[in-house]
Amino acid sequence: MTEPPFPAPPPAAAPPPRHSDFTSNRLGGITLPSVLARVWKVFCLSELGDFEGAFSVAREALLVAEESGHAFPLVMARFGIAYPYLLRGNSHLAIPVLEQGMAVCRANDNLLWEVAYAAGLGRAYFLIARIDDAVAQLEIAIALASKRQNRVSQGVWMSWLGDAYLTAGRHDDAIRVATAARDHAQGRQELGDEAQALRLLGEVALHEGPHGSDRAYDCYRQAMAQAKREDMRLLVAHCCT
Repeated sequence: MTEPPFPAPPPAAAPPPRHSDFTSNRLGGITLPSVLARVWKVFCLSELGDFEGAFSVAREALLVAEESGHAFPLVMARFGIAYPYLLRGNSHLAIPVLEQGMAVCRANDNLLWEVAYAAGLGRAYFLIARIDDAVAQLEIAIALASKRQNRVSQGVWMSWLGDAYLTAGRHDDAIRVATAARDHAQGRQELGDEAQALRLLGEVALHEGPHGSDRAYDCYRQAMAQAKREDMRLLVAHCCT
């Protein structure tokens, strides 16, 4: 039996507001705050490992976005559907959502969210071992982010690119981008993103053999401590394996 495009919310979940002032306020016609807030909540719940909660909130965001009749909120909401799939490792479910969202972004010149979709596709391709495609998409995401000076989540995108570089055998590139991800996150005080970068630096060191074992241990120790402070249960589990 195949899984549905996204899980339905629990029966007791309250429906999203209809035509409220807050929902219809598009901040100058750019976005819906009620959709954006829900999508960011999806990100947080996913990092906590609460996928049931994440999918429930993502469903709410999608319903509000569909009701608005605007493309921009729909792009945001659909990425909120894809993100928990990515973190849960369900690439076969994430990829169709991401590819459709990418097409909408390009058709509407939505460069802001095209960055996120390119990064998400790159991560999804990485998870199914399409490494060349993963590198290409993640490099596009980083280039677009730099062009637009869009620094939101850039530390995460760089860490994902570092994973792809490491798997492709591009050790020096992996070190470079992992270090850049850590420095970027530290500069913006993004503690969760810094923990992800430290985890990657640990994996890079581990690939160096015995002479990198002490550095790998130190990076994993720092990443785990940071992840525990931020209650990032998925990352804690990853550091323990």
